[in-house]
Amino acid sequence: MKTEPVYAEHTIAGVCFQGIWRWYVTEREYWFLNVEMEERFGIHVLNEETAAVFLEAIQEEQVSTAELRCELRAFSRKAP
Repeated sequence: MKTEPVYAEHTIAGVCFQGIWRWYVTEREYWFLNVEMEERFGIHVLNEETAAVFLEAIQEEQVSTAELRCELRAFSRKAP
């Protein structure tokens, strides 16, 4: 997992695109739909027309269900 989830800093997003579910752990700002954001790979409006380009750009942030499950278990052990 490239990005470790940190409360209030990162978003864990499940995305169903072209009939396939994928999970991503990213900075939360990536998912604001209509924001001018140079940091979002030059994509000003994130929608169904720009989704393929966006998902390709964040491909390295994709995580497996097993990785998320492991993180949740580790987090649960740390929680008071």
